[in-house]
Amino acid sequence: MSVKFTLLGCGSSMGIPRIDGSFGNCDPKNKKNLRSRCSALISTKNNNIIIDTSPDVRSQLIKNKINNIECVFYTHHHADQTHGINELRYFYIKRNKQIPVYADKQTKKYLIKSFKYCFKNGKDYPATLKLNNLKKKHIFNFEQKKIQIESFKVKHGLINSVGYIINKKCAYISDVSHVFKKDLIKLSNLNYFVIDCLRYKKHPSHFNLDDVLSIPAIHPVSMNDCKVTSKYGKRLHPTLKKYHMHAGQDFAPISNFWDTEIYATANGKIKKSVYLPDTYGHYIEIDHGNGLVTAYAHLRVRNVRKGQKVKRGQKIGIMGSTGMSTSVHLHYEVKKNGKAVNPDQYFFDQKSL
Repeated sequence: MSVKFTLLGCGSSMGIPRIDGSFGNCDPKNKKNLRSRCSALISTKNNNIIIDTSPDVRSQLIKNKINNIECVFYTHHHADQTHGINELRYFYIKRNKQIPVYADKQTKKYLIKSFKYCFKNGKDYPATLKLNNLKKKHIFNFEQKKIQIESFKVKHGLINSVGYIINKKCAYISDVSHVFKKDLIKLSNLNYFVIDCLRYKKHPSHFNLDDVLSIPAIHPVSMNDCKVTSKYGKRLHPTLKKYHMHAGQDFAPISNFWDTEIYATANGKIKKSVYLPDTYGHYIEIDHGNGLVTAYAHLRVRNVRKGQKVKRGQKIGIMGSTGMSTSVHLHYEVKKNGKAVNPDQYFFDQKSL
């Protein structure tokens, strides 16, 4: 069995349905909307690691037939992440050994204050958990299966929370209102990306739907039909014949040269839709908010106009060779606060549209 990642719960802090039976914007007819509070499981055939102990963790573990736990990682100290901690006592009794717990400084302080009996030996009851410092990288070897867990800090309103990347393939960020720029590169080329998306409207401590969909996260072309021909960085310019900084990434069609569709890589508003004959030819810029702009150059056809709102994956044009271009291709850029950055750090999709 390979390493498996399971969402034990993905509901809000009050769960879905709420205690009064309401489902909010979730469809009560869909069984998937019976959502317990956030916890996750990393497992091999016989070994398990839990992320967070929500108040629902007991029923989550029973439902998934989990009868042993190697250790626990916490994202942050809020009650909906921690208040199922007492359920770990069973695993201490079964193995007669303290369960290792990993948490950041803020969460450790809260756990000791709120659940001192779990970590300190008492007169009649021994400590069931052992608190450890959270490192940037933890490596476990179970049944000849390697599990690497990388941690990184994110903002969750006024506090910090922790995101995790498992074996460089799966990222998990349960509660977040801001991801730091330096960590975005860690989130590229994943197989799976689980991220907080609380509701449609803005929220002070959680991403909403527009926040998530406004992050450039997919390729601007179908990677079944195209290939990368030039990466971000210094290169010999094909027309000027001298080395300079290539501010984006180029894609060329494998076939179907004149009908290759171009897609918006995130939700946003068209900032520019113009023809620049001496440089970028038919050119589009999309403003995604939060200082993020994407650019699409050398198109044959533009299907959008300035001021128009677009959605991630929406067709915005056709690949071409207009402006300063030697062949049919798309020049694609991501700009953060007006400065071009490497688009690779924003490709969260492994597969094409």
